[in-house]
Amino acid sequence: MQNLKMLIKIKSSRFFLAVATLTAFNFIAFIPHFQQPPAHAQSGEIIKTESKLLISASANTKFKTFVEKRTYSIAYPQNWFVRRIWRNLAHITNRRIPETGGDGIPDYLIKTDVQIIEENFQAFSRELSSFIEGSRIIKRENVRIDGKNAVRLWLTDSENETLLTFLPYKRNKTAYMITFYIKNNSHLLPLIERMHSSFKSLN
Repeated sequence: MQNLKMLIKIKSSRFFLAVATLTAFNFIAFIPHFQQPPAHAQSGEIIKTESKLLISASANTKFKTFVEKRTYSIAYPQNWFVRRIWRNLAHITNRRIPETGGDGIPDYLIKTDVQIIEENFQAFSRELSSFIEGSRIIKRENVRIDGKNAVRLWLTDSENETLLTFLPYKRNKTAYMITFYIKNNSHLLPLIERMHSSFKSLN
């Protein structure tokens, strides 16, 4: 469960995600800070621009499909971004994340990790709560995804919200999608739920 500990670590009062990603060349760790609008963004013009961006994103109903050959597929809004980390891990974001050493994390970022881990579904279900810190489960629901019984959790803390969906994969593996977003992006939750529900095993 070491990967799970690294990938599902929610801090109270501030929102930091330690993402450990294994690439073909090296092991990269970065901690993005999901920012509130910067202090200088207080003018009516900038606030209006941000509002237009959110309305535009909410109105987008067209989806594309990311396919990891012989592994899985998932649909996502066509103007969002996918970064393939390796065969069993991809990141989907509504804003482009700079490469390592870039200019920081964009405001209003929504980030989804799609991962398949070497963990039995039942064990994952039993042990999950011990890795969620500083957040409160506000809803838990059993859903059907890819013809399988899946579990979906909605979590919240003082500033941010999280949606976690997980389901059995194959050979004692579990697939999960976990999305982190600030509360100002809550209106996009139906879009995020639709993305989670589109997961399909190709193995």
